[in-house]
Amino acid sequence: MAGAAFATGGSIIAYNIAKYIFVWAKLKLQPFNMETVKIVLTISAIFFVSNILPQSGSAIFDMFYKTLTVGLMFLFSLFYLKINPEILQLVISGYKKGKEFLPFWKNNIE
Repeated sequence: MAGAAFATGGSIIAYNIAKYIFVWAKLKLQPFNMETVKIVLTISAIFFVSNILPQSGSAIFDMFYKTLTVGLMFLFSLFYLKINPEILQLVISGYKKGKEFLPFWKNNIE
């Protein structure tokens, strides 16, 4: 299985490099910016932290607490780094709709 995963990953990387070179050479466009670097670093950090989280011995508990931890880290990075304002507004509007649905939420994010 690991060999197939490495082969798939390598082919995806090679394809994306070829696509990047084509866009840069033919269209004179740079498809990446500093926001892309922030996203890659954030995802790498979250992946690293999720791999070093200890296992409790219960697969169901691990699934819930690791999912919660990764989700909270992603939301924190979304608010702190402000990488994509559209997604940030989507999360805030979802929070406001949830607040209307669940009136016991007291915190206010604006």
